Amino acid sequence: MSEGTTTWIAQTRQAVETATDAVQAQRHMDALQDAARELDEALPLLAKVRKAAELDGSAWWRPPAIDDQVLTFLDAAQQSLQARALSAATRAVRERTAALNNAAQSAWKQYLRDRTGDAHELRELMSALGGATDIAAAAQQLDEALAPLIRLGGRLPTEQDLQLLDQADARFAHLREQLPAGVRDFVSAAARGGAPLDLLDSQVLAWLQDQDVALNFKIVTGAPAGGPHE
Repeated sequence: MSEGTTTWIAQTRQAVETATDAVQAQRHMDALQDAARELDEALPLLAKVRKAAELDGSAWWRPPAIDDQVLTFLDAAQQSLQARALSAATRAVRERTAALNNAAQSAWKQYLRDRTGDAHELRELMSALGGATDIAAAAQQLDEALAPLIRLGGRLPTEQDLQLLDQADARFAHLREQLPAGVRDFVSAAARGGAPLDLLDSQVLAWLQDQDVALNFKIVTGAPAGGPHE
């Protein structure tokens, strides 16, 4: 084999190796960019979940501890920056972020129900009581406070959302204060899925009739949606 042929083979080999290295380098760069993009998308949502969890002294939700496996994947990716390690880390972060966001939204919806019951049903109750002379103004004010709450269950809470919730609580308490003692339990139960028939005693019925709103209520079979009353 002539020297020229040997040189040509060596040059060709070097060119192939260089091209292969370039392809591998590009793949590695693509993996880094993909990981960076996914983490950039996850971090703002994680920050939003964290900020929401701290509202109201974390009374509405306490997020679970971070999964050790996620930290292990992140440590491995940080040490090697290899495509496989990066892929495992970003997948773990993506799945964990989605799980935390879903858990937070579910907890917030439950917190809303625990605080105010079903806002739609409570607004219907305020409509039924709106003609009651003794509490007409309070019922209208509560209805106005409830309107913004209907849309709150579909996202993470903000400080303003908690203020709206506190306002609705305060107005419901104000309305209850204006009711006769025997009527309060009936209205509270009706606000949480329906009042059991044993709460519709003679005093409650007399008050509903006196306020000319008795016909706005109806008796249905089955247990109240809110369960047993306290």
